[in-house]
Amino acid sequence: MTYSENNILRNEWIQYKLKNGTNLPKGYTNNQYLGTKNEEVSREIRRSHIVRVLKVFYNQLKNNPELYSGNNYGLEKFHHHIIDKLVCKFRYQDIPANTIQFKDVKIQHWYNELLDLEGRRSPTDKVSMDTSSLVNWTNNFEACLRTYNQRIWNLAELMFKFHQIIEETKSSALPLLYGKEMGGIRSWLGQEFLRNFPFKDIIFNSTANKQSAVMEHWTPISFFRDIPMMKRTESFGVESWFEVLRYQFRIVKVCKEEDKRLSSSKLNGSKYTMKVVRPINGYELNGIQISEYDLWTRIYEKHLR
Repeated sequence: MTYSENNILRNEWIQYKLKNGTNLPKGYTNNQYLGTKNEEVSREIRRSHIVRVLKVFYNQLKNNPELYSGNNYGLEKFHHHIIDKLVCKFRYQDIPANTIQFKDVKIQHWYNELLDLEGRRSPTDKVSMDTSSLVNWTNNFEACLRTYNQRIWNLAELMFKFHQIIEETKSSALPLLYGKEMGGIRSWLGQEFLRNFPFKDIIFNSTANKQSAVMEHWTPISFFRDIPMMKRTESFGVESWFEVLRYQFRIVKVCKEEDKRLSSSKLNGSKYTMKVVRPINGYELNGIQISEYDLWTRIYEKHLR
């Protein structure tokens, strides 16, 4: 995906936001089938969706467990994300973790081990590459790049699976399975799953960041929860998701004044600020510069086709 294609997608997302509003529809947290004849069947469908995503996790960890092992970045942190963010906090939190069942005995055994590990640290003799550290990138760029790309590819596989689930649900017999306009799963996907996904963040700094930094997403998180609803992404596969995540997902520590500037700067005279609806050049428009600009460019810009 080229810079131009990423820019087009970002601009179309802005138009989507201006048309539909920045917030999810009212009542998106409500289980629409609770207390109806479809309550149990809707719960079973959501359970099957969790199973489908867990199978993706299983294959990723089986094929490349060293991506998520170590001490501070230990496999137990990744295990916790699977159980806590995916299973226990999945919309609408009515599927107990111990009721998840698999036909494949090996996957069931793996999942049961995850439940046993929850709340405990699992020892490991391998340490993953810490790609959150700019020092590591500076000292060993190619190794960091390989590890980072594989982790983002794994995340893209998971986002693609959720995108499939959203597309299927929109045209199913129970289109309100995740609330109005898929608001339930979209809010969870952005705020719980993607925001907290381990091992994906590279922490950059603005030139003005000295103290009291604010962690800022270069692309607002709502972008990733919204684009599955857009026409352009209907044909997205794993590779497309990889290219979008690889280019758009970035973390920057900005100073409080810069954060306030984004929160007060209006988008083209609209009522929305650039804190929530932002073009690709939003930082430039608000005078925010990246301190480690050469590394920033090398990681994010030079991979584009």
